[in-house]
Amino acid sequence: MNNNRNIKKTEIINEGTLLIGGMNAHVPKGTPLIVHGEKYTLATAADEVQKRIDLAQDAVSSYAKHVESLQKLEAEIERSNPFIASLKATFYAMFATSPATLADFGLTQKKARRALTAEEKFQRAVNAKATRAARHTMGSRQKAAIVGKGGVVGVQPPPTATSVEAAGASPANAAPVTAATPAPAPATSKGNVPAVTQVVAAAPSPSPSPSPIANVVPSPVASGSSGSSNGASAGAGPTNGALNGAASGSTG
Repeated sequence: MNNNRNIKKTEIINEGTLLIGGMNAHVPKGTPLIVHGEKYTLATAADEVQKRIDLAQDAVSSYAKHVESLQKLEAEIERSNPFIASLKATFYAMFATSPATLADFGLTQKKARRALTAEEKFQRAVNAKATRAARHTMGSRQKAAIVGKGGVVGVQPPPTATSVEAAGASPANAAPVTAATPAPAPATSKGNVPAVTQVVAAAPSPSPSPSPIANVVPSPVASGSSGSSNGASAGAGPTNGALNGAASGSTG
C-alpha cells in the first residue's frame, strides 16, 4: 500500500482516460489481453482503469469540498465571536452566584478580586520604582535631556601655546649637556698636585656658540723650589746693578 498522501490525482485521471481511449481506438473488440498473468477482455480491462479514474475524481471533489468547508468555518468564527462572548457575559451576569448553574453552560465562576491593603499598595509602588531604576526606564522628558556629543572624525584641533611650549621643553628637544675633561696637572719636584677645573654646561640656544674654555688654576710651587728661586734672584743682584750703572753713564 502506498502511504504517500501527495498523490497527483489529475495525472491519474489523465493517464486512465488516455489508456481507455487508446484501447477503444486501436484494440479490436474480442481481442484477449493477458495482463499481470491474468486474461482480460477489452471491456474488463477498461473497467479496471475506470475504477482508478473514478476514485481520483472523488478525491479531487472531496478535497475541494473540504477546502470550501474550512473557508466557510473560518468566516463564520470571525463573524460570530463577538456574539458568543456577549452571550457568555449575559449568563455570567444572570447566574453569578450559582456555580453549579454556570457549570451547566460550560462556564466557571469568576473569583472576586480582593482589595489591596495600604501596606500592599505601598509595597507595590516601591517595587515598581525599584524595577524602573533597575531597568533604567526613563520618561520622554528624561530621554530628551540626554544628548550625546561627539567629535568630528579626521579633524584635529589646532595646537595651542601651552602645547607648543610643552613640546619645546620635552626631553627630546633639550640640548645635551657635556662636561669638559680635566687637564692633567703639571709635575713638580715634591709631587703632582691636581689642577682645579671649572666645568661649564652648554646652555641650549637657537644658534650654535663656541663652548667656554675651562679655566685652569696653576698649581702652587713647593717651598724648597721657592727658596732656590729666591737665592738665584739674590745672586743676580750685582749683575743687575752693574747693568743699570752702565746704562746711566751712557745716558749722561
